Amino acid sequence: MMLFQYVYFVVLTAVVVLSLASLFVNFNFSKHSTFDKVMVGFLVFLIFHSLYACMARFFFTDTAFVDVGAPFGLFYGPFFYVSLLALKKEIDMDWKLVFIHFFPALLFVMAYVILWTDLNFFQNYISIYLIVLYMLSGIQLIAYALFGFVKFNEAVGAIELKLVVNYAIKVMVLVALIFLG
Repeated sequence: MMLFQYVYFVVLTAVVVLSLASLFVNFNFSKHSTFDKVMVGFLVFLIFHSLYACMARFFFTDTAFVDVGAPFGLFYGPFFYVSLLALKKEIDMDWKLVFIHFFPALLFVMAYVILWTDLNFFQNYISIYLIVLYMLSGIQLIAYALFGFVKFNEAVGAIELKLVVNYAIKVMVLVALIFLG
């Protein structure tokens, strides 16, 4: 079990280092398009998620809910959606619509914080919360993947861009299956 924790730590450290390197490249060598700004937000989120997962795994070993109950999975679909909008060169994004896509994740963050305040008191609700969280995470990733496949492939002509997005969609579906499993 100890070896697994070290591997987990190394993987999360690699994610943080690569994200920081990507941020450095983005700030110093990019043209600061809408897509670049979305990627900065995503990379900051990814760094936060990785650091949180690492701290939860190593410092809250006696409370599994701190790790498994965090609703970070609900943020990946909306980030994918917003990045597709930015890639399609939709400069005037409807930020109210973007907020609506992030709303379920923010709602689950509030529920997570409330449940975490008194795990003993909310003990009967934690299993329901986890089932709904993981089912919604999986369904959401599949829905955003389908949206990306249908809408993005018909709107973009560059074959290289389509290949990258289709690869990302396949990864999202695989991750969704993990959430649903």
